[in-house]
Parts: sequence; C-alpha cells; structure tokens
Amino acid sequence: MERVTKEHIHSIPESLANELVTLGSAELTAVQDVVPDWQEAASKLLITLGLRYAKLVFQELITKFQPGVIPHYFVLQTLGHLATTNVVEIVPLLKPVLGRVLPLMGAVKLDNVQWVFANVIARFCEAIIDFLADEQRARGANISAEQFSGEVFSAYEQLFNVWLQSKEAKVRIAVVDAIGFAVHLCAADALNEQLPKLIPGVVQLFKKHTEQYHISQCLGMIVDAACIKKCSNMAMILDTLLPVLHQHACIPVNMANPVSMKDHNESLRCFAAATKGYNEKIVSFLLSKLEVVQEKSRVPTLDIIKHLINSCSTELGDKKPMIVNGLKILLPDPSLRVRRIFEQTIIAMAHHGYLALEGGSVMVEYIAKQCALDPEDKAMSKLANEELTPTALRDMSDSVLVLVTTTIEHMEPVLWPYLVEFLTPAEYTGALGVMCKCVASIGFKKRKAGDEDYKLNFAEQVNLPKPNDLLARLFVMSGFPHNGRNRGEQVLNCLQALGPNLHEDIVTLFDTAVPRLVTYLTEQDEKGTWDQKLWEDRMLKLLSRTLDDINKEEWLLEFGNVFGNAEQVMAKYGNLPDEKGFLYKCMGVILRKATHKQFVQNHLDMMFATIRHSSQVERDGCAAGIGYASSSHIDTVLTKLEMVLKDELNKKGKGGFFSLESLIISRMETNVMRNINPHFAKVKDTVVKQNLIRTINIIGQSLHPEHLKSEYIFTGRGDLINHLLEYIRQEPVNVPISADTRTLAITALNTLVKLAPRLTDAEQFDMIKVTTDSIFPLPQPVADSKKKDAVVRNMWGAQACPIYMCGVAQACRI
Repeated sequence: MERVTKEHIHSIPESLANELVTLGSAELTAVQDVVPDWQEAASKLLITLGLRYAKLVFQELITKFQPGVIPHYFVLQTLGHLATTNVVEIVPLLKPVLGRVLPLMGAVKLDNVQWVFANVIARFCEAIIDFLADEQRARGANISAEQFSGEVFSAYEQLFNVWLQSKEAKVRIAVVDAIGFAVHLCAADALNEQLPKLIPGVVQLFKKHTEQYHISQCLGMIVDAACIKKCSNMAMILDTLLPVLHQHACIPVNMANPVSMKDHNESLRCFAAATKGYNEKIVSFLLSKLEVVQEKSRVPTLDIIKHLINSCSTELGDKKPMIVNGLKILLPDPSLRVRRIFEQTIIAMAHHGYLALEGGSVMVEYIAKQCALDPEDKAMSKLANEELTPTALRDMSDSVLVLVTTTIEHMEPVLWPYLVEFLTPAEYTGALGVMCKCVASIGFKKRKAGDEDYKLNFAEQVNLPKPNDLLARLFVMSGFPHNGRNRGEQVLNCLQALGPNLHEDIVTLFDTAVPRLVTYLTEQDEKGTWDQKLWEDRMLKLLSRTLDDINKEEWLLEFGNVFGNAEQVMAKYGNLPDEKGFLYKCMGVILRKATHKQFVQNHLDMMFATIRHSSQVERDGCAAGIGYASSSHIDTVLTKLEMVLKDELNKKGKGGFFSLESLIISRMETNVMRNINPHFAKVKDTVVKQNLIRTINIIGQSLHPEHLKSEYIFTGRGDLINHLLEYIRQEPVNVPISADTRTLAITALNTLVKLAPRLTDAEQFDMIKVTTDSIFPLPQPVADSKKKDAVVRNMWGAQACPIYMCGVAQACRI
C-alpha cells in the first residue's frame, strides 16, 4: 500500500487520504507493544502520505500524543520522519510538540524509548535547521532559531547530562546524533559555556564504540556551530581536540565498508569546520604533522589538506603561500603512497590557484619527475607494494599532468612556457611523451588564437632550451616512435606546435609534413605492418628538407654542434642505444650538407668517441651516419676510418667495425679493402667476426649494379668469399642453426655472388658444398633456448634448407 501510495500520491484525493491516514494511525497503535512488522509498514504509509498531506498526518498523530503520557514508540518515530520529509509544512507546527516532548524525557527509563525520544529530537532539530537554511522562507514564516533555542537546550541538557551515560551503545549513538543537530539551535552563550565539557564528553565515546561515524559527525557539527557562533572557548579546546581528530583521521579506511568511509569523511569535515574559524591554527597544525617522516602520518595529513583546499577555498585564501611552502618538505619523500596523495593534493591546488604563486612551479616539476619514473630501476622497484606500483604511479602522473593542462584554464600561464624546459634534460626522458603532449596542447591553442605569449623570447627566458636544442632533441626522439610508451605521435605534434618558435623558415614544411607522418604512424600501427627502416628514412628525409629550407651554413654549423656535443650525447642517450644510433644517422645527414672541413672532422671524431661498440644498433647507426657523410666528404671519411682501423689493431678485437655505404668505386680497392683486409685473418672474437661479415655484406650491397647504376668488376670478391667460407667451416656442427655467425655469413655470400664477374663452376660447387655441409648435420634448436634467432627459428623444418641452399644456388646462376 505504501508503494502504491508513493507512486500515485499526486492523484490521491483528500477524502481518500483521510481514510488512509486513519487506517495507518489505527494500525500504528493497535497494540501498545512494539511490533515492527506491521507498525513499521503503517509508519511508512503515513510518512508517504505526508509528502502531500502533511498536516492531515500531523493532526492525526498529535491525537495519539496526549500531554503527560508517553506516546507509542512508532508515533514518535513517525513524527520525527514526517518533520524531515515535509519541512515546509511541519516546522511551523513543531514548537507545541517540543513543549509536550520535554516534560516526558525525565520520566523515560527504558532504553528503546530513550532511543526513540533522542531520535525524534534529532529529526526535529534537523528539520528546523533545514527550514532556516532558506533565509527568505524563514523570514516569510517569521521563524528563527531563537524561537526554539530554549526548548532545544532543555532537551540537550537531558541528553548530554543523563542519557549519554547510558550503558546501551544504541542509545548513546542516538544521543550524539541528537546533540550534533541541537547545538546549532542553542544560544551562542549557552553553547560556549557547554563546550569545555561537551567536546571531551563526546570524544571519550571513541574508546567505547567500534563504529564511530556518528561520533565524528557529532564533533564536526559541534565545531561547526561553535565557529559559526564565534564561541571564545573553542580556540582553547582546539589545542587538545586537533591531535585527537588527527589520530582518528589516521585510522586506515576500509574502502569496502561504507560506514568506515563515512566516518573518515566526517573526520575531514571536522577539520573543515574548524578551518572556518581558525584557519591559521589548523594549517600550522597540519604542516607540523608533515614534519613527521612516516607514511602513516603523512598520507592522512595530506588527505586532510587536500580536503581543506577543495572545501575551504575562501577561508584559506590568505594561507595559500604558507601551504605551498609547507608542502615542499614532501618533495624528497620516496613513499609511493605519499607521492600519490601529494599529486592528488597538487591537483586540488591547481584548481584553486595555488600553483600560480611563488613556488608553485616546484609542484609542476614534482609531477614531471613522477612522469619520468623508471619502474625498472632497482631502488624504485623495492618501493612497490600490493596497493601501488611505480608503473601505476607513473601512469597516474601522466594523467594528472594532462588533466591540469587541458581542464584548468588558469593554469596556462603557469605551464607555458615552463613545460618546454622539461623537453631536453636527460632526467625527464621517460616523461618526454606526456610533456610533448601537454606542450603541443597549449602550443596549438595559443598559436591558433594568436596569443602574444605564444612566441618565446629565448633571450629573456634564459631557462628555456634554445631552438636548436629543442629541434635536435625532438628529431632524435622521434626516430623510434614506439619507444618511451609510444611517444612518437606526441613528439611530432610538439614539433609542429613549436614550429614558429624553432625557425620561421620551417613552419610551412612542418605544417605539411608532420600531419602526414602522424597519419602514417597511426595507419601502420592499426595495420600492424611496421617498418622501422622506412620510418627512419622518412624522418631523415624531413631532416634533410629542414636543412634545405633554412639553407644557412652558419645555422647548420650551430645546429650540428648541438648534435655533436659529445658530453650531451652521452648524458642524454648513453643508455638509449636506439635513439643514439638514430642520432648518428641524423649527424650523417647534417655532415652531408656541411662544407666546413673542420666541422666534419670534429663530428666524425665525436661519433667514434661516443659509440658503445658492444651495441649493434649503435654500430649500425654510426655506420649509416658515416655513409651519409661520405657521400659529400669521401676523403675525410676514409682518412678517419684508416686512423680508426689502425687503432683497432691494437685492441685485440674488442672494438667494433663499421659498415661502409655509398663509397665511390674508385676508393673501394685502394682505400677501403686495403684497410679492412688485415682484419680478416685469425679472428677469434665473435663480435668482431660478425661485424666483419656485416661489413662484407654492405660492401656487396654498395657495389650491386642496381645501386651503382652500372656494372663493376670487384676483384677483391674472391678473397672475401674465401674468408666467409672459412668462417662457416669454423662453426662447430653441434651449434644450432640459429647461430648468428653462420646466418650472417650465408647472407653475405648471397650478396657477393650477385656481383660481376660470374663465379666459375668450381667456385660455385665449393660454395654450395660448404654451405650445405654446414646446414644438414645441424641439430634442431632447443625449444626453450633464449639465444634463438627469431627469423631463423621461423625458417626451421620444411623451409630452412631450401632458403639457405637455394639462396646461394640461385645467386650462383645469376
């Protein structure tokens, strides 16, 4: 019946409502005993009818509430809920009801009756507070808090002095609930007088109850009322209350328990209430708690500060600098939990204008450092726990920075151009993707709007990286777009967004080429057909076109010096072999355009001085870079290579050999082969042997007719083939087919046999026999071998022998 009434309340006529009220009232008090099953249902029916016919219900209930007689349990409960359900109609009628309730409270002895009396007082006070919250409505009805203060204070005295001492926990909880609402209606002087015993009396209940939500709520309401009424005793009481509240707020929150979460929220509300009257005392207290270097203290303290920043913006207005400076003590804290809550606090500060103050940039820097975290770092991995890992914190930090950049408009002056400073330092390499995303977001917006501050004044803003530093950094870091958490698209967008600030002559080029590169990158990722070499070729072409569009030798030398700073190369890319290898290729493109001989020599020296010989990708990058340089500076390159090779002879094979591309035919026999030949004999070091084989393969590729556009008789080919066959013979037959040396050697043979002149029958037979003998006796690769060559492993079985043998045999027939 209650459900049907609720659904059709607006279509129920008054006559029917009268009948339903009479029915509900009769069922409510049919027996004096408390029988919740049907009495609860009758109570709910009356409360529902009160949504529209509150006065009818009220008048019926009052007939059951005779002066001097304790009314039925459910009559009181229904009156209380009726008051909160229809505040507008019931509150003007409450003063006479309170006059009937108060004389009866002293005679109540049973726990359940005390509970219902406390509950109805709480609901009446709650309804009155709600009514008075609308000042215009209160004035219109000529109702004020003072009209109820006398009755409410009388009820408060009975509640606090007598019933709060009850042995029944349920009664005590109902009492603190009622006191929390009642204090807002008590006179200011009366409340001020009660505070020294009221607050300690409520606080001591923490020790008696495991569920403490109502206690925290009551304290919050008391503090709120005391601050609103400007009670002078509150300042003194806070000195003892704040440590208690803080200790309670430090209790771990059980997120699976709604009551635990509500209790924690009420603890935060206590601090917010106190801040409205005593902001300096609260802020000083919380900042002092941050000085305790313990996670269990700092995390909840930061949670409180974050709550105050969000909920007490006006009250903390003059304390913002104090908070910003006070939070700096957390910057070196290694705890992941502290870092997480600190970042959440920084978000709140960003929303409320804290970061625009002096010292606010330090908070942005802090987020940037979290974005650059390396989860693989041993020290960092030790900080991981079941709740939070370095990876999760780093990902959250990325989201925080993007959120602050894209959703808080007044943060733009703080972030621009400050974020640009984080694009070049090595320590922020891990954060480059998200930094570029944020810089691009603001940069595109300002550029489109034509904002005056879009153009960067690098002379005045001395902390900004110079345009050439930015251009070089972004080019290098775009070479491997899937590294750094797929940073490629963000880096390219940043390159375009900053275009006019980097150089005026490249704006049109970048606006045209960069979107195409981004589209290509996205399409290739969606198709799953990635070709790294093709991507590098595209980026190097963009670099070459950039140099052509600027076309100034002086600028080229300055730009090249950025790439050629050995100290910076090692600092930024020493642990990034992919990017370092691509840097060498970029350097080669620059050297190809340069005409200054000493500049070329210096940068060739840099490449050989900074390369890590144990890294194949760095060796390949350096080789390609030297190849690009040799197309314009063949004599300088060959002279440098001769010097390097002489030094390598004294290192017993510990160094690397570099593949040579794009060399002029006339220098092959006289310069290249003369310097390389001494290294082929008696090679024992596997790395050196494999690099020699790679060198042979690229020499063969560079002399292929399709590359030279003419036929060239390579007289030194026979010696190279013999060296390769000898390397294959030296490989033990019990080594799996996945061995790199054998694979590289056969690949190089495939390249050499395509050159002129054609091999004799005897040479062909010898080559095929050696390669065949090296393949058929070999054992199948072990299933769990970590050293398998992925390509060769896929060729095993039916495909392996035909590919190895036919590759050589078919080439011999060319």
